[in-house]
Amino acid sequence: FGPLAPPLAPARRSLAEQILGTGQFAWRRGETSSFFGASVRALDEAARKRIAGYSRLTGHDRADAIARVSQTPVDALDRALHEPAQREPERLRSTIALIEAARRRLLISRTSHGTN
Repeated sequence: FGPLAPPLAPARRSLAEQILGTGQFAWRRGETSSFFGASVRALDEAARKRIAGYSRLTGHDRADAIARVSQTPVDALDRALHEPAQREPERLRSTIALIEAARRRLLISRTSHGTN
């Protein structure tokens, strides 16, 4: 007469669990443009801090400057940033991994390259 066990108290998920769960849900549904966009924004933010005059550069010149400072292959980085095919689900993981590796190398570079 009633439930066999008392109901569990509602538990809150940590912010990390919420972000991970939302990301996994979006990935399964193929809604991956936000992952790419966030990766590029983070790379741009790191580049602005480390590469003098970065804001004045455009497209391929930005990729070249980032590649030079982060010691990332320029052709691969340029494709990752500018070729839509690199954002297809089967390639997106490696694209984001390349962008993230370049971002991290920018952040650990010891000095700002050039002058503002």
